[in-house]
Amino acid sequence: MTSQGLTPKTQRLEFVDALRGWAILGVIAGHTAQWFPPNHEVIRTIALSGGHGVQLFFLISSFTLLLSLNSKWHVESYPIISYFIRRFFRVVPMFYVFVMIYALLPDALTFWVNYPADLSAIFLALIFFNAWHPLSINSVVPGGWSITIEMNFYLLLPLWFRYIKSLSIALFMTLFCVIVGMGASWSIRIPFLGEIPTEVVKDFSYFWLPAQLSVFCIGGVLFLTLDQHRAQERWARLERTTTSTGRNLALALTLLFVGVYMLAALPFGGGYKFLPQQFLYAIAFFLIAYGLALHAFRLIVNPITCFWGRVSYSAYFFHFPIIWLLSTLQIMHDYSHNETDLLFFVGFLAVISITVALSTLSYILIEKPFITVGWRLTSLLNKAPLKDKG
Repeated sequence: MTSQGLTPKTQRLEFVDALRGWAILGVIAGHTAQWFPPNHEVIRTIALSGGHGVQLFFLISSFTLLLSLNSKWHVESYPIISYFIRRFFRVVPMFYVFVMIYALLPDALTFWVNYPADLSAIFLALIFFNAWHPLSINSVVPGGWSITIEMNFYLLLPLWFRYIKSLSIALFMTLFCVIVGMGASWSIRIPFLGEIPTEVVKDFSYFWLPAQLSVFCIGGVLFLTLDQHRAQERWARLERTTTSTGRNLALALTLLFVGVYMLAALPFGGGYKFLPQQFLYAIAFFLIAYGLALHAFRLIVNPITCFWGRVSYSAYFFHFPIIWLLSTLQIMHDYSHNETDLLFFVGFLAVISITVALSTLSYILIEKPFITVGWRLTSLLNKAPLKDKG
């Protein structure tokens, strides 16, 4: 890896932060295009495809959590318990803040199924069981479906880490999840026919965990691809000795080119007839991430994109109400129909600017303090002598 890669001191991968930064930009572009749709079909199609940045978040989450478990497995006395504690304090506090905000604004709870979410929907969101019903999966908090899907996946990740040790088994499990996910996503629509609006059920069959599980699996494949022997020290040696070679640079460029080409082609329908679109996007993201792991190109991995990535979790929550406010208040109503492309770009830049400002504050005031609490609790937990984990 390059100097932007893993360092023994910080245990951070800067290309991962950068990819999160690009992912949140894509998500914001996709949602901005829904409220301020560009007139030009190509611009509109590409912007809306940015919503698949959620799959990049899923892939990167799986990869980094496996990397974290790997680094702590023989260091901590209770690595699995510590993993859950850190995940709770990393994800839950910010989500709960926005659950409370939207619960206090009942009119805002109608965005999903056109009637206010009741106390049962709020309760299901708080315990992340809303992932399993069409009327609740994306209620209460806009975009909350991806948070609840991640929280459900966190229960499965230690099993992957414990039992999926080879790349061949990981690939088999990924293919298995694709096939099962496709079948389950079609079958789940049947019980709700006539009971729930068709579009809501269709969205649910895309949102729910079985449909997204193969994306997380690709993150596991990335982990095993980059380090089959699960030794982070070896990564540090690779950083010093191989990443500057022409062969690695050529491979990185090839992977990056093919991945970006796929991202450019997929919005226009390539491959959707045979494989789920979220899985195809995950493959493209895998290629890009693999390439950046070999060589962190400064155009993609730089202080700006890394910073966006660090505040991306807060940004995911904030950008929804900002877009809604810009639309509701008609701040940019002077643009005519012929200027909708310009309206989209102006709106996109406005949303990014306000979102980054608010997200920086919440990252400092909410996220970091709770992350620190999680780390301190696991530090206290692991003061006990190490036990043999096999």
